[in-house]
Amino acid sequence: MQAVIHYLKSYNGQVLQRLLAAIFIGYLLANVLSVIVAEIGVLLAMARASATELATIISFVIYTVIILWAFCIKSIRKMWQQLLGSCLISAVLLLAIKGLTS
Repeated sequence: MQAVIHYLKSYNGQVLQRLLAAIFIGYLLANVLSVIVAEIGVLLAMARASATELATIISFVIYTVIILWAFCIKSIRKMWQQLLGSCLISAVLLLAIKGLTS
């Protein structure tokens, strides 16, 4: 266990953490945000197909920005906090929007 903690604090471990966070948490966050965009589009009287297309295009931009951001921020702890906090806030927002459309 001590070796794993030591590895995660090393440079290679930090790069691995950033990579895993960017790939998995970034993907989750981009998908949740794209669903939010699609639901807002539908609420604004946009056709469902157009809202889905817009959300898909925006999700590629969001995912790219999250990947770049994960490698630009200096602190690993801050990166994890902000990514997971963003996921939590996005999930709550999605549930609120879903409640409006139900």
